[in-house]
Amino acid sequence: MPRANTSLPCLLMLAALLFARTTAAQMTIHVEGIPDRLAFPLEEGTNVVLTVMVEGGGIESVWLARSAGSRERLALAAAGGGRYQINLADPRVVDLLRSAAGGQFQILARSTAGQTVASVPIRYGMRHAALRAPRFSVLTRDQRHVLGDDGRSTGSWFAPEEVEAIEVWFDERVASPSVELLVGRERRPIVAPDGATSLALPLTAELRALWKQHDTLIVQHDPFVRGGRVALRAVPERLDFPGTSVTLIVQQFQARELPGSHGFVRVHLDDIAAWRTLLTLTTARPTILLDTAPARRGDVFPFAFGREQYRLTVERLVNRLFGNDFALLRIERLAPVRPK
Repeated sequence: MPRANTSLPCLLMLAALLFARTTAAQMTIHVEGIPDRLAFPLEEGTNVVLTVMVEGGGIESVWLARSAGSRERLALAAAGGGRYQINLADPRVVDLLRSAAGGQFQILARSTAGQTVASVPIRYGMRHAALRAPRFSVLTRDQRHVLGDDGRSTGSWFAPEEVEAIEVWFDERVASPSVELLVGRERRPIVAPDGATSLALPLTAELRALWKQHDTLIVQHDPFVRGGRVALRAVPERLDFPGTSVTLIVQQFQARELPGSHGFVRVHLDDIAAWRTLLTLTTARPTILLDTAPARRGDVFPFAFGREQYRLTVERLVNRLFGNDFALLRIERLAPVRPK
């Protein structure tokens, strides 16, 4: 009886296995759209779409996961032609990848034959909520003045003799709250007690004197962060110009600070027409020293500021055929100068 030829089925099975392995070896995955830097959650309104190309055999599924062995996964949407997509702005991506320090994830694909391929690891970081800038307030005899960002508010001007303390509130996550007081060449670090989230800085007579002398007192927590410092300006007690009078030129529709006021007092002119204009004198708080009034050449306007009396005289009103019209004003000190 002739022996059965068993080599043919074995050869066919070996060929099938080799074909399957060759087919599996050809399965590839390629990811496009990976940013150079990636941090979650993405900035508001940002989209980062990854497009994945999978080639080599029938594709059963494509997903995002931390690794091939992760049970938590997020399926990609089929885009046709072997392409799959996912928007990393999807909140589900953040929920899946959320960690304290970031990490990596991969895009994985499985074929109908059971083979799984993975992309290169994609690194990412996590954004943490930024520390809130400290809040500053100035405590005077009658009320608490809360300052805006970087002290840019009408409350940033104070009479030093009226200020009792400066208060600072910190984000509760700040480990060692501290500030620096800067006035002139003086730098004074102040550290809050352990566990404290606020500081109260009493204003001593020495600090008041330095503040008056140098015009500005700075309280800073971090000078490189928006809202990390405030600059408190001292309201001058008088117009500190030399002699008994000073002149200045003011163009129409403009405001200029009065000499010796350190920016606290400003004069504003309206349109100069028919040899007349409107004139206003205000402070940075703001308060009105001289309400808007019509003015002609030679008009005199007395006003009080601090401890002294002054007189503003309209010396000239100039109408130009070309260029800006302007006024020449003179400020005179009437009361004798008192020593500081």
